[in-house]
Amino acid sequence: MDATSPGAPGGDADAAPESLRSKLWAAVGQSKAIRTKEMQESCAFYDCVRKDARKLRPEVAARLGGPGGSKVVDVCGGHGALALLFLAHGQAQQATIIDPQRPASHATLRRLGGEAWSSFVTGPISYDQRPLQQALPEVLKGNSKRMLVVACHACQHLAREIIDHCMAHNTAFAVCPCCPKDHQGHLQAAAKSLEVDFPAAMILAVAWLMGWPGEVSFRRCPKMGVAPNHPTLDHCSIESHGDLGIPLT
Repeated sequence: MDATSPGAPGGDADAAPESLRSKLWAAVGQSKAIRTKEMQESCAFYDCVRKDARKLRPEVAARLGGPGGSKVVDVCGGHGALALLFLAHGQAQQATIIDPQRPASHATLRRLGGEAWSSFVTGPISYDQRPLQQALPEVLKGNSKRMLVVACHACQHLAREIIDHCMAHNTAFAVCPCCPKDHQGHLQAAAKSLEVDFPAAMILAVAWLMGWPGEVSFRRCPKMGVAPNHPTLDHCSIESHGDLGIPLT
């Protein structure tokens, strides 16, 4: 991996010390705990939404009141690298990973974390192995205004369920759906006829079905390996009146 790769040393990282990503890439490369592509995508997704993630910082979350610190909820998180990045960069004080299958790579990555980023990841991390349909609503029953729900590469139907739960609890989210499917073929045919990118058309259709709330925005994550087919949908208002809103670019 070269220095221009997202998250690689010298790449497009956040305000956290550069040595964090340097140590992380060195540890991942030596252990092969997870595929380089997966770690690269986690870093690229984090970098894509990091401006909005700043709303989770303690000084901002404290204004929202309620118990507990800010939390990132990584749905369909698998190895949990995305949740670890949010903690390591100081954007959240705790993390919950939701995935029915807890891969061995999570424990390996945590062990690497002890060596590569122990001084950066200080908040508690929990792993919920229930289906998201059970786990996510329960997690969001807490102080959901202090939470950001993230999902990188959630299959289309799971992405829609994640969005529905977040909208019901007025919780900020950033979701990058994958594997768009149009079983009847109407939308895909329309996108082809209009020369519109099908994944982008699909995510616009999802936003329309949501009622298109004013805070929803769209972004590209071109460094996620298969650009340009990774539009990301953000709903980043963590207060209903939106006075903490950060302009999206």
